[in-house]
Amino acid sequence: MALLTVAVAATGCSTAQMQQMKDERNQKLKANYASFDSCFKEEKVAAIASMALLGGLAGKVVGGSGEKGDTAAAVGAVIGGILGNKMAWGNCLDAFAVKPQTVVLNDRATVLTQSGQVSTQANVKSMAIRSISAGPLIFGRDLELAVTYSYISDNPSARDIKARVSRNLVFTAPDGSRQEVASNTEDTIQQGESRAIFAIPTPSLEDAQELQSTKDWAFKLVVEVDGMRQEKIVPLTVTQSANVIAGASQTPVVASRNSVPTPTALETVNLSKGTKLFKAANSPVVVTVTTKSISLPVVQRSIVGNVKWIQVRTPEGTEGWLKDTLK
Repeated sequence: MALLTVAVAATGCSTAQMQQMKDERNQKLKANYASFDSCFKEEKVAAIASMALLGGLAGKVVGGSGEKGDTAAAVGAVIGGILGNKMAWGNCLDAFAVKPQTVVLNDRATVLTQSGQVSTQANVKSMAIRSISAGPLIFGRDLELAVTYSYISDNPSARDIKARVSRNLVFTAPDGSRQEVASNTEDTIQQGESRAIFAIPTPSLEDAQELQSTKDWAFKLVVEVDGMRQEKIVPLTVTQSANVIAGASQTPVVASRNSVPTPTALETVNLSKGTKLFKAANSPVVVTVTTKSISLPVVQRSIVGNVKWIQVRTPEGTEGWLKDTLK
């Protein structure tokens, strides 16, 4: 059971007003600080103090009086400190985020041809996160990532499409709750297959000691464009300087079409015998057919033309798409 849940609500504020408030906050942070590091070191002080106080009070309420209450208050204070770090980290990350370097690998016609469709075909709309590779998470250094994705608009001539992109770090707090350090941006993307390279600043453990009690770190990418939404999560290898924590490998995590790491929170879907798996969402090309009833892990989800699709992976390593009739 989560010991502490913190909700920040902006009652009565429209999306435009919320964005304006965020922009004003980012401008203020950039005016006050020269870098992410200086921003985090200063902003964390007030955030941790207030959140630790709230956490301690919440723990005391849950634990009651006596030794049990004191223990719960102490745990609540630790969790509150973690959430304070998260708040300061997210705010400074938003203010000092650097736009990714993006290179177009294949144009629209090539991507359509690869998926078994006509290169000049209109009324086709798709979005897929093809691969994510991540270096080790070393606190105090930038986390380096590379993402390959494809996007096809139903308008063959459409260019410079605005996409909402969330690049989030996910972790488990001591109370078992899943937390996210979120960075939301608006990127301009092109039709076809592209590769984006970027880095996420992280605080040092000297500046954020509470993070040492967290675990199960992962990177979550969410892309929303043209009415479609894609989400993919890959676990991260966490190291302290040159030392590897808990024997984890220092080899960068790589998720590809043929190699997808197990998500931190594994989601599965039950398929009946004879279910067809397609090469891509909305593609007529069948890559495999299930020979028996089976439960397969979900790799990612997509919405194409208001139709929901899910990508699954077979025990043999084959990835395929099918219509999502469950959600």
